[in-house]
Amino acid sequence: MISVEEALSILREHLPHFKQGTREVRADRNYPPFHRVMMDGIAVRFDDYLSGKRTFTIEGVAPAGEAVKTLKAHCLEVMTGAPLPVNADLVIPYEHLSIEDSVATISVEIKRERFDSVHFEGSDCKIGEIVLKENLSW
Repeated sequence: MISVEEALSILREHLPHFKQGTREVRADRNYPPFHRVMMDGIAVRFDDYLSGKRTFTIEGVAPAGEAVKTLKAHCLEVMTGAPLPVNADLVIPYEHLSIEDSVATISVEIKRERFDSVHFEGSDCKIGEIVLKENLSW
């Protein structure tokens, strides 16, 4: 294994050499670029949950890396990193569910809020914001 100093030396040798100046890197889009699911589980309508509904028929799966899905009536299984389905505004983690015969039932009751386990679009940075400032050096 090489030392940190050796690794930095190798990186410096192979990185392009830029003139020092007033370079800035700006976000080319919102990050995250959509409301992103933060936990594996199910996505539901918060109002359904608030009204006392605790059993949801699974309509399908919304995996990470695919286009946004639309929640029709009950719930969609969602994976960490997936876009939050249209019409959904609450994610309930698998650890709080029991699933049998394509039906998810909430088995752990805790206080839940609208948009629990959702990372909001643009919450890390907005399009055009500076994400890397000038004069940074190794």
